[in-house]
Amino acid sequence: MSKPIRVLLVAFTIGAVASVATAAKAPIDLASSTWDTSGRAKFKVQKAGKVDGPLDVIVFFGDSVFPDLASDEVQMTLDDGVLSLDVSGTWSEKKAGQGKPILDMSEQSLEDALLALVEQEVGPLPPDALVVDKFKVKVKARNKKGTETMTIKFKAKGVLTNGIDSLKCGFSYSGAGERVVNG
Repeated sequence: MSKPIRVLLVAFTIGAVASVATAAKAPIDLASSTWDTSGRAKFKVQKAGKVDGPLDVIVFFGDSVFPDLASDEVQMTLDDGVLSLDVSGTWSEKKAGQGKPILDMSEQSLEDALLALVEQEVGPLPPDALVVDKFKVKVKARNKKGTETMTIKFKAKGVLTNGIDSLKCGFSYSGAGERVVNG
């Protein structure tokens, strides 16, 4: 085989491998998208025990009509089958198309949603009974072989008070799902 033909075969092979690798990692456009995830939620209160159960989290990235979100806004709807609660915030990306958004959730909407989930188990509490000290969320979307999936994990730590006693508490969620709407 002549040298020019070998060079062409090598170039063709490298090009084919590169195109397959690129197709496996297609960019993810999160704008105007909705993702439905299912997973487990855990809530633990110091000296009082813990609650563990299923939770669905639907993530809406703006620009969307329903819910009405601006392009930099995000909404997570937490649904345990009894309550459906919204946590809102903003989102951005370090590098577009990587599927790793940075979420900055509203502390007040997070506290309200988590408090409502706790009240299902322990009964009514004052509106300011939960103060979240620390919140961390990790979201990763992937496009693999034409299927877009998302994993989401978040943890919150804080203090739960009834006006007399204060107890440390923690909440975590881990779930996975797929894109359901691309508006």
